[in-house]
Amino acid sequence: MEHASINVSTCRFCSHYDPQGRRGGECRQLGVPVKGYWRACPLAMAAFTADGPKPFPVSILPQARISTLPEPK
Repeated sequence: MEHASINVSTCRFCSHYDPQGRRGGECRQLGVPVKGYWRACPLAMAAFTADGPKPFPVSILPQARISTLPEPK
């Protein structure tokens, strides 16, 4: 997986960053506490990329029958 072309400047813009209160957050990739303003490491991945995880498929539910209500008088 090549991430060199993606420009993530700080931890807070990385998809692995999990904010924890006001004082920083945690890197889910490394499992360590980090500050959002720290320079991003080489493992950084932008939050919204084409290489990111694919969404789960949504199964189509059968359409429910809706009974018509009487018109108000």
